[in-house]
Amino acid sequence: MEHKVTRMDLKPAHPGSFIQTEVTEDLGLEIPEIAEILEVPEAEVYDFVKGQSRLSPDLALRLEKSFDLKMDL
Repeated sequence: MEHKVTRMDLKPAHPGSFIQTEVTEDLGLEIPEIAEILEVPEAEVYDFVKGQSRLSPDLALRLEKSFDLKMDL
């Protein structure tokens, strides 16, 4: 019996959705609180979490240090 492999055109998840789940929901923090902890503008965090901007090296480092996350995943 031959198995046919079907390709699914799925886009990888934006890392902002990971932060939404792991920080906003699990820790119960809102975007203004996260921005204050990271010492960045709220708009930067909002855009990233909503998938409207990419993860900059600076933001990745701040997230790792502030929330003990491994952003190289």
